[in-house]
Amino acid sequence: MILRALCLLLLAAPVLAGGITSFEPDTTARQPRGDREPMVEMPMVETPIWYGVTLSLGTPYEQSWNGFANGPSQLGAIATGVTWPWRSRLQGWSEFAYVLRTLLDERTYQPYWSPGLVYVQSFETRLDMFTVRGGVEYRFGAKGRPWCTAGAGIGGAGIGGGFSFGDDPAAASEALGRLTCFLYPSGHTRLGLMLSGGPAWITSPSGVYFLSGGQSGGVTIRTHYEVALRIESRLRFPVANAD
Repeated sequence: MILRALCLLLLAAPVLAGGITSFEPDTTARQPRGDREPMVEMPMVETPIWYGVTLSLGTPYEQSWNGFANGPSQLGAIATGVTWPWRSRLQGWSEFAYVLRTLLDERTYQPYWSPGLVYVQSFETRLDMFTVRGGVEYRFGAKGRPWCTAGAGIGGAGIGGGFSFGDDPAAASEALGRLTCFLYPSGHTRLGLMLSGGPAWITSPSGVYFLSGGQSGGVTIRTHYEVALRIESRLRFPVANAD
């Protein structure tokens, strides 16, 4: 009897020293709510298409090559656009832009009461245009992450045009070349510093001269250029999850 009591005491000693041990799950512990699913990052499909916005400073429309002589003096354009690669190193691009232009020009007129006298008047016309542009560029460096892109000639650089909503009604078309150098802060974002410019063809109604005759530019060629900052992201789509 005494031996049995000693054996029971030895078996119970670990339990008394360490508390009650159970191999069943602790039902008092905080359990996750059954109506909540763990946050899982959704897989994404990468595309080679880049899209973003462009902010630029530009020079006025001026005759001859004078538009390339001075520095940018006004807001050039606010644009949104995309680029998409081809199988070669070429890529296509297109953009929709709100463009601000200042047309610098001269008008000549002759008063009817003074034959032979000619006056020359300089004037500025503000053009607020919505334009659609597009073209082709060549990629330097890695095809997926080029460090530079450039247009190849006037035709390859792109053709743009628009209608004016500024001081006077006018229509404009542009042939422009552009060169862009890129930095990549992340795998899905890039910053581009772009220089673009070229000739522009402006169509506007002739000026009205009171008690005199004269002429204005009509359809004339101007030149201009822009310095722009491009902020773009790689287009990505979530993978469809069919449960």
